[in-house]
Amino acid sequence: MATILGLLLVVTVMANYLATQLPQQMAVNDANHELVVENQLSRLGATLRSIAGAGAIGAEVTQPISLGSLGTPPFAGPDGAQITRGAQGSAFDTSFTVTSGVTFAPPTVGPAGGTTGGDSCSTSSTSLSCSGSGKVFWNFSSTSPTAYSLSTSGGPYNLSVSASHSSLAVTSSSSTPEYLLLVGSYDDVNITISGSGTGLHLTVIGSNDTIQFLSGSWTSSTVSVLLVGNGDTVSTGTESMTSSHLTVSAWGSSDAVTLGTISATSSGIAVYYDGYSSSGSSATCPVDNLAADTDSVGKSTGSAQSGGTYTVTFNDTSVSSGTAPSPWTGTYAEPAPFACPFYATATLPLTPSTSGGGSLLVELRNTYSPDAIVAFDLGAVVFAQGSALPVTIVPPGISFVNGALTLWVPQFIGGYGTEVGTGTAELAARLVSLLNVNQPSGGFSLSGRTSVAVTTPFAAAWLADLDGLPALAGDVACAPATSVACTGPFEFNGPLATVYVNVTATSLALQLATFSLTIS
Repeated sequence: MATILGLLLVVTVMANYLATQLPQQMAVNDANHELVVENQLSRLGATLRSIAGAGAIGAEVTQPISLGSLGTPPFAGPDGAQITRGAQGSAFDTSFTVTSGVTFAPPTVGPAGGTTGGDSCSTSSTSLSCSGSGKVFWNFSSTSPTAYSLSTSGGPYNLSVSASHSSLAVTSSSSTPEYLLLVGSYDDVNITISGSGTGLHLTVIGSNDTIQFLSGSWTSSTVSVLLVGNGDTVSTGTESMTSSHLTVSAWGSSDAVTLGTISATSSGIAVYYDGYSSSGSSATCPVDNLAADTDSVGKSTGSAQSGGTYTVTFNDTSVSSGTAPSPWTGTYAEPAPFACPFYATATLPLTPSTSGGGSLLVELRNTYSPDAIVAFDLGAVVFAQGSALPVTIVPPGISFVNGALTLWVPQFIGGYGTEVGTGTAELAARLVSLLNVNQPSGGFSLSGRTSVAVTTPFAAAWLADLDGLPALAGDVACAPATSVACTGPFEFNGPLATVYVNVTATSLALQLATFSLTIS
């Protein structure tokens, strides 16, 4: 009887051990195995980032990965694992646009001379007098102070003058249209408008130029002046205007328009001031509050205006108070940003991207606890189990601090395959190439929004990690929004989703590191 009782006791103890203690011990072994693999992949990521940061092209590192957990012989062997590449379609993409600093590219004056197009013209190196209906193209150029004389009737005309500290006498009579370009500073331009249907379009590129409309009779004429520079002035003499218009657009600072004695019937003068500084960092107007602060309109002492409309618009970055003097009607506006004339930015779309991604998975095939995945996922280390949200063990290589966006992006190439079992796999990674992008640099800066897109089966982990950063609050999204990859719980061999980060960054430091990877 004692023997039977003893055997029953042994059987009971063994049954209790196999039913309770052994599963608990093996579950602990599986959990410890998960921690070991997390630590190994974390060390791998840190090492890869270290040699990339050092720029050590050609450097090779190895990292053992323990595929088997501890067993409990003789009752339970070790649980195994599989190491393989990440899900097809995993990718880390980033796109941004860089712009150069402001470049000033005004029209240029070609070689002296030109063609008269059959017009009746008398020309010299300093003068042109034409009449007729031919198309006249003519250029004047001088490097020393020079007096020029231009007289036109008929047309059309395309005339250009490159000169500084010079004088220019212009008589435009029934010329439709006449385009006159002056490139230079400290020039005096005296213009006489006569006849009917005169159309003069004057563009002045330079500073401290003086444009004066001498006394004349305007009938059904349209005259426009575009000034790009500082300290330019426009004035009128005694003008009789009938169904005619003068428009002055000035881009710069300290520009002025002054009226003489004007009799205007169904006519008007309009002035538009746009604050712009050539030393500004943007080709977007207006710049600062230069228009209302430094530009002005007025009238000569004792002059009078009868009839007509006289309006001035000051375009500024902030609305100024004050009024324009009589007879002017002033408007102070803060328009939406618009392009300045002849100032431009050079844009360079640059979109480094990875496809296939720097991703590998260690799939833990546990017997006494739920199966799990520890992944090196595009720079992050992620732990995932079915029916639970995946979590990041090591955060992604993305940071955004005080407008500075930093991205570290690994990419794996090579024929690394799959290892299965309970032994130890060895990863060998060699740094093949680096792409480093740092902005602003070399005269370029970021323009618009910088976008990051990460496509991964662990999107929910990325979303939780990045959206939890205060600097990225509201700038992170996951799509498709209803996908289980975004919302959880995690599904083995489940769908991919894309986590998007869109920020307005003032600087960007991106490193795309390509590694050749083998597994043995």
